[in-house]
Amino acid sequence: MRQVRVQLKDDVLRPGEVLEGEVVVTCDSPFECNRISLDFTGKELTEISIGEDRYSDTYTHVSDYVVLIEAPQLQEGITTIPFQYIVPKGVPPSFSGYNARIYYSVKAVIELDWRPDPSHTQMFQITPETPPYIPEPLEPRAITDRVSSMTVMLPSDVLRQGKGLDTRVCVDEKRGVDKVRVSLVERVRYSCGSHTGLSERTIPMASRDIDPSDFGRWLEFMIAEDRLDFVPMEAQLIQVDYLVKVELGAKWQPDPHIKIPIRVSGPEAGREDRKETELDFGFDF
Repeated sequence: MRQVRVQLKDDVLRPGEVLEGEVVVTCDSPFECNRISLDFTGKELTEISIGEDRYSDTYTHVSDYVVLIEAPQLQEGITTIPFQYIVPKGVPPSFSGYNARIYYSVKAVIELDWRPDPSHTQMFQITPETPPYIPEPLEPRAITDRVSSMTVMLPSDVLRQGKGLDTRVCVDEKRGVDKVRVSLVERVRYSCGSHTGLSERTIPMASRDIDPSDFGRWLEFMIAEDRLDFVPMEAQLIQVDYLVKVELGAKWQPDPHIKIPIRVSGPEAGREDRKETELDFGFDF
């Protein structure tokens, strides 16, 4: 029996931080090998189906090969070899979406002659860097949009982390309208060679039942006050941005809605919120 595993001290990091871990080799008798090595990989993957044709594209952000030990004599039992690796600055965060993915991994290999190389791959996650601060304008300008029975106003198109986004809705009197829903939409644009794709994910933020006394007056919603995980991204093949979506619940007819693009601002220098970003990295690629 010859087995190898990678164990990480922490599998969630930011660009520029140190990935620490150890390679654990287990064997039931002594043996020699050429070397024990590590492969650090970070890749961006996209795919698109057009009719019966399927296209894919790949961009490599990290590809580092490191020799831990050259020609070791491994003893019976368990051998532990520590390692450290500095995650390159500027790499995009881990991401999983429809037809688009960015992942990072480290693979340990016991390199042998004339026999299969025992190996083990361990994934790790890269969290987004804080978006840059967008200064408050000297003369704020509200953004307003309207459909047949609803007006939406944003005093600002900037979602400020830790403060949220003020969203105001005015609903005209209309039969069958009984609810207002406010969401953020994560919009993902991705490319595969000369082909491009677009997907959207709706994230509910707030909702309110409305009655006749609500018609014709402004209803206010403050959304995403405590969320730090909405971070725009522009990688090589994948771009992510956000929109506010306001939708009316209307009986017996399609629900009218409005979408308004927004920007995301990190905290002002010296006022950074120290709460850790909480992300869902569930891969479904």
